[in-house]
Amino acid sequence: MQIHYYRIRIHEKCIIFWIILLIFGAISGCQSLVPGSNDHTELTIYTPFQRVQPSEVSRQTKQTPYPGTGGAQECYERGVLHARQGNLTGALMFFDQGLQYDPGNVTMRMARFEVLYYLGRYPEALTAIEEVIMLDPDYADAWGDKASVLLRLGTYAEALTAAEQATTLDPDDAVIWNMKAIALVNLERYNEALTAAEVATTKDPNYAGAWNTKGWILANNGNYAGAIDSFDRALAIDPGFEKAKENKAEALKKLKKEE
Repeated sequence: MQIHYYRIRIHEKCIIFWIILLIFGAISGCQSLVPGSNDHTELTIYTPFQRVQPSEVSRQTKQTPYPGTGGAQECYERGVLHARQGNLTGALMFFDQGLQYDPGNVTMRMARFEVLYYLGRYPEALTAIEEVIMLDPDYADAWGDKASVLLRLGTYAEALTAAEQATTLDPDDAVIWNMKAIALVNLERYNEALTAAEVATTKDPNYAGAWNTKGWILANNGNYAGAIDSFDRALAIDPGFEKAKENKAEALKKLKKEE
């Protein structure tokens, strides 16, 4: 079975997120086995851009002008232009140059982090998001993004710590609660993972990814009927949710074996 989760938060201080979505759309990422798994337990981590709704792109872009001037602003705009053209390496070069003019600008650093994340340069992305946190320690989304990178790197205990910090700063963020659940799954702390997934579905009942996570945990615990109910909730929200379809089909097979 596969857990589906969305991350990174839609950053109010950065528009590069939207641009990459427009160019590349929703693209799946890497997979890693969950510790203690047998014949079916698999965790799928997706690129963060799947969480964004394309219809929101133009509106969000208008709301997020670059809060800077001079050379830094020019570098940022050129970086955005290169991203629009699909040249993320070029975009990264301009964001790096921009930070030479304005090293304390969170917008520029978030743009740089998101490009590194998309390019799969996770160790560098981790350094980048830690630099953002140093500038703004109360930025909940940055802590959530750090947890996302740490999940990619397989450092689950550290990912859990980052997710917990994020939920402390923003206890209503369902995305972060869902990510916390995934970190707990990888640490084989299934009861706590289920609790976190339930919080995520409570915070945002229309978050299909959280219902899928909850279903996965219930199936892993042998509660296939409950898992099927959760997968159905996910599919009612997102009928095209392929992983939830696959998970439901597998749960149905296991339930029939028990009958």
